[in-house]
Order: sequence, then C-alpha cells, then structure tokens
Amino acid sequence: MGHWLVFQQDNDLKHTARTTKEWLCKKHFKVLEWPSQSPVQNTKENLWRELNLNIVQRQPRNLKDLEEICMEEWAKVPAAVCANLFKNYRKLLTSGEFFEQSQRTPPPFSPQPLSVPDDHNLMAYFAVSDYLFNTAVFVYQSAGKLIFNVTDDMIPKDFPVRLNTSSFGKMIPQISKMYPDMLMKLKISSPSAPFLTMKPENVTISPVLDI
Repeated sequence: MGHWLVFQQDNDLKHTARTTKEWLCKKHFKVLEWPSQSPVQNTKENLWRELNLNIVQRQPRNLKDLEEICMEEWAKVPAAVCANLFKNYRKLLTSGEFFEQSQRTPPPFSPQPLSVPDDHNLMAYFAVSDYLFNTAVFVYQSAGKLIFNVTDDMIPKDFPVRLNTSSFGKMIPQISKMYPDMLMKLKISSPSAPFLTMKPENVTISPVLDI
C-alpha cells in the first residue's frame, strides 16, 4: 500500500493491543490518532450492530447457513434506516469541536442547529459552522495563547502612525517627554474568548481586547 494512506480505527482493545501496534509499526503503516471516549464516527458500525443481533437470533448452524442468513437480513434493511443513519452522521460531522488533547473542558456554549440541504443528489456537501471556530478560540484562550505583541516593524511603512514615543506623544505628551524617540510594543490579549456568529446575511465577531 502507498505510504500516503492513513489507517483509521477506534480504541477497541484489539486495535490498541501491543501485538497489533507492533505489527502496524513493522509494516510502516500510519495510524490516525483517536481520542479516548470519542463518539463513533463510522455510520456502518450502527448498521452492523443491528444486523448482528438479527443474525444471532436466527442461530445459523454452519458457514453456508450463516451466509444465507446474512444475505436475507441485509435485504430486509429498509432504505429509511440507511437514510436516518446518514442524517445522524451529518449532524455529528457538523458539530465538530476543538478540545485540548490532555484534558477536554466542555465549552460554555452549545452547537446551534446547522441547516443543510435535504437533497442528496450531489456527491459531497461542505458546510462551515461557527461552533468549530468558537471552540478552537475557546481552547486557545483557556491555554493563554491569545496574546499578541505588535512591534513597529509589523506596521506598513507608509502608515502615518508609528509605534514609537514620538508618534504617540502627539496624543499623550508625557510619553514623548519621559521616553523620547523610543520604540514601543503593543501587547494585545483577550480576557474572554472572541465569539463568532455566522448568519446567512452576515458574519460578526465580538472580541474583548486589552491593549
């Protein structure tokens, strides 16, 4: 197999067993890291569970009997069941969330319903939710990472205001008197996580900044 392939598997014991990990490592397979206690993101798992219960109840006697029962039970699955699984899967995908890997702290807000087309004629749909952005900002703010330093060399050269005491001395004369001709640095932080709101007509963000 190509080295660009990445295997996805959950935290089932047989997947995390030492022998399994050693075999994958020996074969140079890349395995997608899977967080503990994550929801099942594979739609077919729910369907396999229902099929397995129905097959066990019929008690197949041999391999041929098992094969026939599997085909019969599969044919009995209503199309509506698959459609409902697909809808639930879309809900799971559209409520994507950022969280710190070492310790998941629930955000102080819940995902809002995301309107997606009921038409399934297209092969793929792409949707963007503000919940994904807001959980990412919440994680960074909680970790103290929303702190930025702005220096004069970051400002465009043709911008009339410079980050030095001479320029700011026009607004605050004491600065230029106490610290003549010195460069300045602005430290920008956020005491609370900025919140993004996405609507069909506009996109707004409400940051609270300390400078």
